[in-house]
Parts: sequence; C-alpha cells; structure tokens
Amino acid sequence: MCLYCLTLYCIGQCLEM
Repeated sequence: MCLYCLTLYCIGQCLEM
C-alpha cells in the first residue's frame, strides 16, 4: 500500500484506491 503518489508505481496503486 502506498501512502504517497509521487512515483508512477505509487500512482498506479492510488488509482485503484
């Protein structure tokens, strides 16, 4: 789980949340 959307990898996870 990513708390910060600062990287492409994190953004991908945040979009699902």
